[in-house]
Amino acid sequence: MFFDKLTDRVTISSMNHFQAYFMDDGDRFYDFAEGNLIRMRALNKKVNCDYLMGMTIDGKKIYIYPAEKFAELLKARYS
Repeated sequence: MFFDKLTDRVTISSMNHFQAYFMDDGDRFYDFAEGNLIRMRALNKKVNCDYLMGMTIDGKKIYIYPAEKFAELLKARYS
């Protein structure tokens, strides 16, 4: 998997807001703790399937779940 350097200020701002909302106080991680481990798969599923993100497409603001967009992009890439 390849990652590009983020230069889009809207995306960076959205990610920073999400981090502040979901992760900064640390209490949210207790929902995903099991013993001394954090269940990252469950955490990733929660983040990608339960939280909407905004995107502008053709000048219109739409809200989608990241997992749905990722699946759409994968299908388009490998079809």
